Amino acid sequence: MESNPLTATLSENEQVVRTYQCTSLRQLFMKPSIGYLTITNKRVVYHSENNNLSSRNAIISEIPINDVGGISTFIGQSFNFLYFLLFSVVMYVVTIFATSILPEWMTGWVVSIILVLPYLVGFLFEKNIISKEIGEKIVQNLQSTPMETVLVKRDSSFYMPIFKVMFLIGLAFLAFNLSRGSGFRGLLQYPILLGAYFIIYMLVFGRNRTFGLFISSKTSGSSGIRVQGSFFRNGNPGESITANPAADAETIASDLGAIVMDIQQLGDLAVSKWAG
Repeated sequence: MESNPLTATLSENEQVVRTYQCTSLRQLFMKPSIGYLTITNKRVVYHSENNNLSSRNAIISEIPINDVGGISTFIGQSFNFLYFLLFSVVMYVVTIFATSILPEWMTGWVVSIILVLPYLVGFLFEKNIISKEIGEKIVQNLQSTPMETVLVKRDSSFYMPIFKVMFLIGLAFLAFNLSRGSGFRGLLQYPILLGAYFIIYMLVFGRNRTFGLFISSKTSGSSGIRVQGSFFRNGNPGESITANPAADAETIASDLGAIVMDIQQLGDLAVSKWAG
């Protein structure tokens, strides 16, 4: 919970009960932009500012406390398809550049498979897909080799991040080699690349957490406060910037209904209860 001052001007005898960090927008070379949800004894207000190199934008959306009808919140995960496509283009360009400057054997089939296998095998072990008996046989086969000394000194938590990086590099080269194969030319080569880039994207970035909040009005159910984890550029919803849930998102989901109901029913007694 934050004690950040409300952006909107307070009316006569109005006081802030609580202010929560609602959404968080991170931009390159800029400080995070936090969206706040403030509850006063008279209003519920969502306020946020977005500063970038070219402009400064602000959102203030409010509803009278006595007009709050219903509250809906959502905290989950989403997949940004536009970011994925951009990532895929960058991966494709980087892979072409790497294959053009590196020796052919370093980006070929053999090295690609060697890079992919350690993480794949380790993942199967972690998920107990490979039995302990098979694992013990693999370790026995490594005895009296340089790998035995290395494996004894470290556990899987040390190696898996290294194997993961090797896997990402190897998978990119492996998919590129597959897409160039004579049997996969044409339209089939693009699903192969996109499938590999999707796996790499999910391993690197995962899914984005999202936060949604809708506070409906008693007098007009379609109006109220709608927070979709986005900050609109120039007021155009088609150019929204997706923001993540901030530190108090889960607290808002559990507290907001109780605070609003207490203020509506108890007035100043509720203010003293929830303030602070």
